[in-house]
Amino acid sequence: KGALHWVAACLRWLHATTPPELLDEVWLVDDGSEEWERRRLDDFLDASYPTVGIVENGGPAGFAAACNAGAVVAS
Repeated sequence: KGALHWVAACLRWLHATTPPELLDEVWLVDDGSEEWERRRLDDFLDASYPTVGIVENGGPAGFAAACNAGAVVAS
């Protein structure tokens, strides 16, 4: 909860260290954010990383379930 700064740091690192041709599909799994947190996340992504997609996990399901939710939507 309240970890937007970690998401921002992770995306900055990912974009700084990954060749652009490998960044055409990036998914972030929301594992149960509060509504206000989700709005902040949406605003942040729209302003800074508009190509990053969000997968709504519906609630805290844990790391493995979040990874699987992201893998389901990835091409």
